[in-house]
Amino acid sequence: MPHIKLLLPLFALALAGCVTTNSGPVAFYDVSKLEVPPSRESHVYFMRPGHLIGALMSAKITMNGRTVGSLSNGSYFVVKTPPGQYQVSLEWGLFSGRQTLEVTARPGERTYVEAECQTTRYTGTVTYYNCLAAVVPEIRALRILPDLSVLKSDL
Repeated sequence: MPHIKLLLPLFALALAGCVTTNSGPVAFYDVSKLEVPPSRESHVYFMRPGHLIGALMSAKITMNGRTVGSLSNGSYFVVKTPPGQYQVSLEWGLFSGRQTLEVTARPGERTYVEAECQTTRYTGTVTYYNCLAAVVPEIRALRILPDLSVLKSDL
């Protein structure tokens, strides 16, 4: 019992070290730094936040069957394209498959597609991933962009 009395203050100190405080406002990307698309053009941003899960995998991205780039962990790139409907495919490689989504690029606007990988199951020897992409609102994109490095599109 005396040992517990000695360990209790150490436990309380360790637990206090786990408490976090608000470190300030969330950083948003300065929207004034983004190029404004002309009225006859649209900009589609492909973004992938940096995560440990699936970090070594990259996604080959196509729009209407045409390769526009490869998206690696913690990066983004921009495709300048005429407005319209696009079939966007992300091919994650052998183990994670392919995903296709419909993207509407509106005249004079920016559209943001976020891609990420998540662990779906771990068997003890094999980790299964699920890599997905979705069109996200600009407010979400402005929270992600400050932490990403820019890549060049293949176009």
